[in-house]
Amino acid sequence: MTMWSLTYLLHNIRIRPNALHQARVAAVIQNKTLGQWLEGAIMEKVEREQKHSEEVQK
Repeated sequence: MTMWSLTYLLHNIRIRPNALHQARVAAVIQNKTLGQWLEGAIMEKVEREQKHSEEVQK
């Protein structure tokens, strides 16, 4: 099963227009869809937060 095998349609998300524009530009530069880019950005943030949380608990 690939990462893109299970996808869900997100109907509504509130985001500042400038942030959305920056995400679109980054996605185009990386030759990705906006959804692919956003998913990657979210996963990177989650991993950073988890790593930070683990470091704080040490």
